[in-house]
Amino acid sequence: MPFDARPNYEATEDDISVPLLIEHLKKTKSRLANQVLKRGVMEILGDMQLLVGPPEQQYLTNVALMMFCDHPEQFFPYTQVEITKFPEGSIRNPNNFIEVPVIKGSVPEMINRTMQKLQDMVILEKVTKVNYQMKAIRRFSYPYQALEEAVVNAFYHRDYMSYQSIIIEIEPELIRIISYPGIDRSVSQRDIERGEQFSTRYYRNKRLGEFLKELDLSEGKCTGIPTIQEELRNNGSPKAQFYTDEDRRAVRVEIPIHPDFLGMEDPSIELEKSDGSDEKVTVSLDNSSVGPKKSDGSDEKVTVSRSKVTVSKESLFDLKLQELGYTKKTADKIRIVYNIIEKDVFSRPEIMTLLRISDSTAGRLMDRMKKDHLITPVTSHGKGKYRFISEEDNLE
Repeated sequence: MPFDARPNYEATEDDISVPLLIEHLKKTKSRLANQVLKRGVMEILGDMQLLVGPPEQQYLTNVALMMFCDHPEQFFPYTQVEITKFPEGSIRNPNNFIEVPVIKGSVPEMINRTMQKLQDMVILEKVTKVNYQMKAIRRFSYPYQALEEAVVNAFYHRDYMSYQSIIIEIEPELIRIISYPGIDRSVSQRDIERGEQFSTRYYRNKRLGEFLKELDLSEGKCTGIPTIQEELRNNGSPKAQFYTDEDRRAVRVEIPIHPDFLGMEDPSIELEKSDGSDEKVTVSLDNSSVGPKKSDGSDEKVTVSRSKVTVSKESLFDLKLQELGYTKKTADKIRIVYNIIEKDVFSRPEIMTLLRISDSTAGRLMDRMKKDHLITPVTSHGKGKYRFISEEDNLE
């Protein structure tokens, strides 16, 4: 039986995050999303085949904790990502490094936060305008899909009892991802050196792969390596290289930077702040990347590939909570309810289930929200029913 499908005898229902469970079900457009608060967590997990054992003594599976526990590291040591950047290179100057705060959380959360951090730190876009065609030539320092596939593979094939973090090292010329254990022995050393496809029938975390596939993060059919190489090839980047030791204790993936970005200094990041101000960015290039028009008639400029930050309804809601003077702890609770409930009608029992708080605490929280005009009664649904007040309500 794969490790992720095995029962965990130490975990209880309280270790499952209701918001994480509902969020996943909503993302995958499951009808179960609207049933969690009514039927209860364990019944829903049973429908998802995430419980093991007879009805009178059921245990959570390991994958349930990987996906829906806020702190899976309590059960799987060192389930985390450590990112270190060496601006001058780990060999040239190993004492000059930047450590990113350790990334923890459920597996989907760690993947998303890792990719967000890598996007902010290493993904740049270079645009070359040429006279002989209308469409500019675009290439990236690292194609996002290639990095995402490598990160997802590290989680998918990880040994969750290895006591080893997933390590990401950023060098001037490449990104190195190290995970444990190494590549399965069913894959030959020759195939590893070729780095085209690792065909194996053995899946250490098959159920985890199924959940990641639901989130469009994995295919689970030995397509990870071909996807990495294809994305790099389409970007004009060199191939990724894969390494493992004789005992197959670890795997190291090295993804090279696009040659056009070698020698560039680290740029700052240009973002439009939510308060309307702009942070200016200066991108420094080597002499070969700047100056007069090239002899082939092309103009070259480098831009940072970033989406401008817009003020979402969640951001406006956060600002409103700050203005009302809520403490961070209370604001976090209200935000969880707001993000999960959205426009639905709710009552005190739903608040108690979502936040795992007592009836009296839920009552005090709802009284405060009514006083601050965050929620309004919905009399058509019966006594004690409420919904959040929307921006449209405020315009009426």
